Amino acid sequence: MKRIKILIFLVALTGLFLGCTKPGPEDSPIPTASLLATPVSPIQTLSLAAAEPKFRINEPLTAGTTQVSGQGPANTPIVIVDVTMSALPLGSAIITTDGTFVIDLVEPLILNHRIGIAAGMVGGTPEPSTEAYIESLKPYRGDGFMNVPYIGVIFASALVE
Repeated sequence: MKRIKILIFLVALTGLFLGCTKPGPEDSPIPTASLLATPVSPIQTLSLAAAEPKFRINEPLTAGTTQVSGQGPANTPIVIVDVTMSALPLGSAIITTDGTFVIDLVEPLILNHRIGIAAGMVGGTPEPSTEAYIESLKPYRGDGFMNVPYIGVIFASALVE
């Protein structure tokens, strides 16, 4: 019994020296009632409801096809690239106002190649730099997102079957 008391004392003492204390409400990962009661402005609600679609390539992609379609943020310039061939450009367009695109390719799709959506730039960008422009599009990344060394950011990709 004496050993147990000594063990408990040592554990408590270790906690004291290491700064371990019982977590209080401010340490809790669960929001408190005051945070849950924080009002949301109508502007925040509207922006969440009107969120742009994420980048997406419609699948399946079939070998020999000369057209790729999909979706993404409206009015965004994009380039369809063959990621397998070091981002060889296959076609480009500006996503329509309804968030869709259909792009005619300069070459047919090749079996087992990965096709991706890269950011295109038409007459400059609204951001202060290319890096900032790419960063501004990252919230819309879709399935198959990649950041490939020596190629760049691929916002969505799919494999040609």
